Amino acid sequence: MLPNGKVLVAGGSGHRGFPAIAELYDSASGTWTATGSLATARAYHEATLLPNGKVLIAGGYHGDFAPLAKAELYDPASATWTSTGTLAIPRYGHTATLLFNGTVLVAGGFNRNGWIAGAEVYDSASGTWTATGRLTTGAYEHTATLLPNGKVLVAGGVNAHGHPGELSRAELYDVGPGFSSGPWQNKIDSL
Repeated sequence: MLPNGKVLVAGGSGHRGFPAIAELYDSASGTWTATGSLATARAYHEATLLPNGKVLIAGGYHGDFAPLAKAELYDPASATWTSTGTLAIPRYGHTATLLFNGTVLVAGGFNRNGWIAGAEVYDSASGTWTATGRLTTGAYEHTATLLPNGKVLVAGGVNAHGHPGELSRAELYDVGPGFSSGPWQNKIDSL
C-alpha cells in the first residue's frame, strides 16, 4: 500500500508468461489503473514500501525460472521505475523486511544452486546492497517479521538436504546497537 492509499501490483506470472505491467488499485473507487511498467518482467519477487514513499522490488525469476539479481524502485510521484543496484545473489522465494533504520533486509530464497542461506541489506539512501550475516539453514517460502526490539524473526520455510522438507526452525537477525548490520542468532528457546 502506497502513502496515498492506493495499492501497487507489479509483475507476476500467468498463462501468457511474465508480464512487466504494473497497476494501481484505488479502494475508494474500486478501480484499477495502469502505471509505469517494470524494466524487468518478474514473478516471485518481493516488494517493500520505503520510508521515502518509493517501492523496492527485489529478486524474483523470469522466463525459464531464471533467478534475478536485479532490483528496481517505483516512484509513485512520477509513475516510473528505475534500476537500483544488484543483489549479490540472484534469488526468488526470499523475504524483504524494512528495518527501523530504513534499510531492507533480504534473506534466504532459492536459485539454481539450491536453498540460499545468504542475506544482504539494501540502503535506500545510497542505492547499494551489502552482504550481511547468513542464516544457519538456507530456506525459501519462510516468514520474516520485524520485532519491536529491531530484530527480525525468520521462521519456517522449505529446504532440502537430499530431499525437500518443511523446516521447523526459527532464527533471529540482530541488527545490533544502533541498528547496524549484525549476525544471525539461533533461537533455541520455545517461541
